[in-house]
Parts: sequence; structure tokens; C-alpha cells
Amino acid sequence: MITQNILSVAFGHLVGDFLRILQAVAHRQVRLLWGGQVLSAVGDEIYNIALVFFAAQLIGLNAGYVSAVQAASGFGFSLIGGIWADHRDPQRIMIYADLIRGLAVLSLPLLTIFLPLSLWMLIPVAVVVSGLSAFFSPALGAFLPQAISDRNLLQASNGLMETTGRIARIIGPGLIGLLSKYIPLIHYFTVDAISFFASAWSISKLKKTQLQGNLEKSPLPIWESLLAGHRLAVIDPIIEFVIFSGVI
Repeated sequence: MITQNILSVAFGHLVGDFLRILQAVAHRQVRLLWGGQVLSAVGDEIYNIALVFFAAQLIGLNAGYVSAVQAASGFGFSLIGGIWADHRDPQRIMIYADLIRGLAVLSLPLLTIFLPLSLWMLIPVAVVVSGLSAFFSPALGAFLPQAISDRNLLQASNGLMETTGRIARIIGPGLIGLLSKYIPLIHYFTVDAISFFASAWSISKLKKTQLQGNLEKSPLPIWESLLAGHRLAVIDPIIEFVIFSGVI
């Protein structure tokens, strides 16, 4: 009987969550933003395959260094990306980040019209794409409460945004196999650029429903902001454990 009650409650919560997600998808603001992010995430999967493939062609087993540079760029810029987004218009940050990333990725197939692809073309693009992602992600988190006035939809919308990467990992491999039959591998970068431009367009169509109060605050110096984040993280032992165990 106890097990049945537990299962009944769990099923009720599951159905309720599913209905909230459907309600969120029915909301135009959420649908536009989520759809753009799904396209961008699928484009990123295609981009990563092309990046590793061309890096392996150029430097063989040392191709891992390109991924390491990309990861280091993301980590380095993440130290200031959240601080930057916290005191500026997050919608504008996301649009600019998408447009610049799209242009950076598109530069690779355009340059290969005149020059053979080289490692020194791949690395700057990898740095730009990864670095600007560190600005885009916190801006997205800051923008959601501005785009969605209904507090009941906000939680479901946050959950939807978390699914974009998982959906891309499901769709990406099949789409990559399909694309390989019709377009050269260099144009995988073109597809990713188009996905960035589509994301920028979808974000530009969103309307703010409320102003974010912290835009009016004076920004702290970067070093003080970093220390403030550390102090907030160690207040709660559980949060501290999750952060530092995640790093390891």
C-alpha cells in the first residue's frame, strides 16, 4: 500500500511537470527561445565533429590540444562572463554573442576558398566560440525572468533550456550522418553558423516583460566579484561540496 501511494504521488508529479512543460512550449516567448537554442545546440554538435576531424587531419593524435585550448578558453572567460552579463542587457549580449560566433565559424569555409585550412585558422575560431559561450550562458539565465512574467512557467522554461544539449546529442549523430551524404565536411561549419544566426534572430524577436533590477546596480570590480562568488558558494556546505567535487 505504501509503495502504491509513493508511486501514485510520483506519477502525479510527473504528469504535472509534463503538463507544465507543454504549457511552457505553448507560450510564444518560450517557444521562440527554446527552438533557437535547440537549433544552436545541434549546430554545436556538428561543429565539434568538424573541428576534431580537421584538427586530426592537421596534427594527428595531437588534435586533443585543440579541444584543450577550447576548454581553457571557456574556463578563462567564464570567470568574467557572468559578471559582465549581470550588469548589462542580457538580450543584447546573447544576440551579439551569437552573431560573432556565427561569423567566426563561417569564416572557416570562406577562407578555404582562397587558402588551405590550417591549425592557425581553427584555433582562433575555437577560442572565440568557446569564450563567447561563457558570456551567452549566464546572459540566458539572467534573461529568462525578463522574458517570462508567469512565475509558474519560469521553472518549466528553465527545465526546457536544460534539455537543449541532450536533444542535440540525440539528433546530432543522425543529422551528421545525413549531412555527410550531401555536403562537404567544411560546410559543417556553415551549418553551425546558420544555427547561430537562427538563434540570434529568435532572441531578437523576444519581448521583455519586466526590467531586471540589478542592471541599475553599480558593478563591482572583477576581483571583488570573484571573491563575492566564492563567499556565497561556501556559505552552504552542500553547494561547496558540489562545486569543488565537480572541479575534481
